[in-house]
Amino acid sequence: CSSDLLRGHPAVAASLRHEARLGGLLRHPNLVAVLDAGVHDDYDYLALEYVHGAALRALMTADAPGKVRALPLGVALTLVAEVARGAHAAHELTDDRGAPLGLVHRDVSPGNILVGVDGSVKLADFGIAKETQLATLSGSMHGTVTYMAPEQCQGHAFDRRADVFSLGVILFELVTGARLFWADNDVASLHRVLSGAVPRPRALRPELAPALEDLVLTAVAHAAADRFPTALALAEAIERDAARAGEVLGARGIARALHHALGDRPVPWTTTAPASNGAVARDSSLVELLS
Repeated sequence: CSSDLLRGHPAVAASLRHEARLGGLLRHPNLVAVLDAGVHDDYDYLALEYVHGAALRALMTADAPGKVRALPLGVALTLVAEVARGAHAAHELTDDRGAPLGLVHRDVSPGNILVGVDGSVKLADFGIAKETQLATLSGSMHGTVTYMAPEQCQGHAFDRRADVFSLGVILFELVTGARLFWADNDVASLHRVLSGAVPRPRALRPELAPALEDLVLTAVAHAAADRFPTALALAEAIERDAARAGEVLGARGIARALHHALGDRPVPWTTTAPASNGAVARDSSLVELLS
């Protein structure tokens, strides 16, 4: 919809202010930082850290439906471990009195994970995050269906382990090259999530170490009680089992994989046609350059 329809819309303003308030509290290398927020010309605005690269969704996109672009195992493990550490920082957030907020992202999906050309990995978009301390999550169905935990899909109360499940789905897809709950419509995908049927990763990638297969299956366990209790526990398990399997984790591999898959990523403000003297035309719109 147009900016005129969104201008002054209470729900949009509330979402921006909610994300700005949370962003002012969240500080972690694996989270997109909120740099500024306010109202200008009757518009609510939110200024976020710019990540020069692409969304993980673009990196994962393959030619065939239901498939994921093949990535080196070390890259796949690094991506999820980094996001898990960022999510854990958000989950651990407390209020001014030190009481846990019980923050849950609710939409940890490839579209909300940004991968930089320098190999950085950042989780974005806390606009729909929920403080479980303040409100029940029953009946709240926000997020991307194929990455949502079963309890979230059912409208039941949930906690940080719902985000762990989402990370587990992403991990499954990255290490196997196949979408876990993909279907040609959301209703069919929802049924797949609720069925609890998860193929063994080694059936799709036989060279995967048994310990890494068990790790993936624990992350996507149907019952929350059977998953890793925290995103940090997932990250630490990935790092431990990767070391045992001889996999090297690090930003350099991610940077190489991003360049190999998507090529050069020119900065948006240098891609417009130059003026006759070689300078950017004065009437260029910054909004157009960044969109």
